[in-house]
Amino acid sequence: MAPTLEAEPKQKNILRRHRDFRLFWLGETISTLGSQMVVVVVPLIAIEVLHTGTFAVGLLQACLWLPWFVIGLPVGAWVDRHAKRPIMLVSDLVAFLAFASIAILAWTGTITMAELVVTLVIGGGAQVFFTIAYQPYMQSLLEEQDREEGNAVLEASGTAGQVAGPGVGGIVAQLFGAVTGMFINGLTFAYSAFCLARIPANEPAREPSEEPQTSLRTEIKEGIVFVAKNPYLRVMTLYESLGNIGDAMMMAVAIVFLVRDMGVNAATAGVLVAVTNIGGILGAMGTSRLSRRLGTARALLISVAVTAPFTLLIPLSFHNAGLALFVVGSAVYLAGISVANVVLGTFVQSYVPERLLARCSAAFTLMNRGCMPVGSILGAVLGSVYSPRTALWAAGIVITLSTGALLIGPMRHGRDLPSELLATGE
Repeated sequence: MAPTLEAEPKQKNILRRHRDFRLFWLGETISTLGSQMVVVVVPLIAIEVLHTGTFAVGLLQACLWLPWFVIGLPVGAWVDRHAKRPIMLVSDLVAFLAFASIAILAWTGTITMAELVVTLVIGGGAQVFFTIAYQPYMQSLLEEQDREEGNAVLEASGTAGQVAGPGVGGIVAQLFGAVTGMFINGLTFAYSAFCLARIPANEPAREPSEEPQTSLRTEIKEGIVFVAKNPYLRVMTLYESLGNIGDAMMMAVAIVFLVRDMGVNAATAGVLVAVTNIGGILGAMGTSRLSRRLGTARALLISVAVTAPFTLLIPLSFHNAGLALFVVGSAVYLAGISVANVVLGTFVQSYVPERLLARCSAAFTLMNRGCMPVGSILGAVLGSVYSPRTALWAAGIVITLSTGALLIGPMRHGRDLPSELLATGE
């Protein structure tokens, strides 16, 4: 029993004992807060400043995800060749300049739809670099025994940012205008860059290969083939891709649904979206206990299968007390998503070989995030041609059906996901 008692403290209080992770956590939490303000302020800028309709709002949401289609795969191969922290630092600074410029243009009265599209694409492109570097950087920042706890802490605090972000964005938009909310979003990326700059550059150097350096095209292909052939990564990618189409459909019309159909003001819309994210915090906090009790594979399967159908409550919402359906449906669904994010993030960091991690991350992130512009446009079209409520029904159906993808692969047969790549490649 003694070794167990000695090892136990290593699994607790990671924020207290790990300075570099604490700085990374602070920057991520604050930038997530700003990013979630965008969920509210971009549609409000489109509606209040540019006086656009539902389709234009969905198009703007798509702009944040469109760069994945264009640069996702080459960025993954390129990131594998370089230190991750400087890439993330520059990405944060570019995002700050892009989002802050939207506010400056709006304050001067010169912003147009085209300029808003371009700056959102630039900001989204910066986040492609940051997101692809994220997983391999976490692998170097934390020891293997700390990764589940670190991912759970980041997921919980990130979800807390998602709770506060829409509420803060709605309140700021109500009191000072949506443009001010966009400027604050830019400042949060500057703070994230500040935190990253204070972390020592102690990433392990990539071991030199005796073989000649291959081309980016070859390395891109290697990442795609690895994800496509691996039975675990293949079904996880399919699940996240389908689920993110539904998520994007929902995000494209949710604020329009609340403001125009339900008749709530900007502040109330932000608060309603914020409250739903409490489910995400509870899910992240309970992931470790759920994984120990059920096993990582079963925790993943059960959590998403049980919670995804709650999205079908959202389009049943009606005025006043009926808004509780919007909150409950979203909150329960987000609890399951948080469990999935922690389990999958920890699995990928331990399972994928370090030399392939960035390009594999790019491959499956291209698929799941690259699908989001498709979902945003689908939501926008359904919302424009029919109604936002119809688009929410379609989104709920897609999200619910997406969970079936996880049953295709081998994880349905085991209690836990593997912690390392086996000789057979599984």
